[in-house]
Amino acid sequence: MRSFTGLLLAVGTACLLLASPRVAASEAGRDFAQCVLSCTSARATCDRQCGDDCRALFPQSAGQRDACVSSCVQQCMATEADCKSVCKAIKNGQSPNTP
Repeated sequence: MRSFTGLLLAVGTACLLLASPRVAASEAGRDFAQCVLSCTSARATCDRQCGDDCRALFPQSAGQRDACVSSCVQQCMATEADCKSVCKAIKNGQSPNTP
């Protein structure tokens, strides 16, 4: 029984060592995907907040409210683009301050 356990431990260790380079290589892609997902999620939250804020600011004027939402959503889009460029810079090994 001891030799079987030792064999399983040796095989498991060998598998981990052989899989390590693949895991390390895919980690950067996974981190990038998670970063982009965070940017997209923040954008969705921003868009919802725009609607709520603009409804509160302009409850009676649909025209003003729509202009407010449009302007706010444009800012959300710009912020998302900046966020994604930081993700790309990090993925490429650059400084996130200068993508």
